Amino acid sequence: MRTIHDPTELERLKTRLASVTPDAHRQWGRMTPHQMICHLSDAFRFSLGEREVAPVRFPIPAPVVRVLALRLPIPWPKGSPTAREMDQNRDGTPPGDFLEDRLALEALLDRFARTREGWPRHPIMGNMGLKDWGRWGWLHTDHHLRQFGV
Repeated sequence: MRTIHDPTELERLKTRLASVTPDAHRQWGRMTPHQMICHLSDAFRFSLGEREVAPVRFPIPAPVVRVLALRLPIPWPKGSPTAREMDQNRDGTPPGDFLEDRLALEALLDRFARTREGWPRHPIMGNMGLKDWGRWGWLHTDHHLRQFGV
C-alpha cells in the first residue's frame, strides 16, 4: 500500500503537486486549486499537532471507517464534506500567494513524512498509528491531486 512515509511515493506526490496551476480545472467539488493547497496544508498542520480540529460525528464507528478508508482498494468518495477548520470557505486558512502556499505545503509534506510519533486523534477515524497516518497522508493528498487532474 502506498504511504507518504515511502520516500519514492513522497517525491511522486511532490512532483504532482508542482504541476498544479492556479487555473487548473477541478474534476469535482467546489475548491479552487489554491484552496486545495491550503486545505491540504491545514490537514497536515492538524496531523502535526499545529491546528485544532473538532471531532466529527459520523454514523459509522471510527475503527470501521479507518478500515474502509485506509485499507480497501477503492478511491475516496468525491465531494465528501470536510471539517470546518479545513474548509477554506469557513474556518480554514485563506489562500495567500499561490507559490508560497505550495512551497509551504511541500515543507509540511516533508515534515509529516519524517514524523514517527505524537499523532493526534483523527476527527473521524479515531486513534491511528504511524502506518495509518502514512497511508492517510498519501490517500488524502492523492485524492485532491486527482481532483485537479494530476
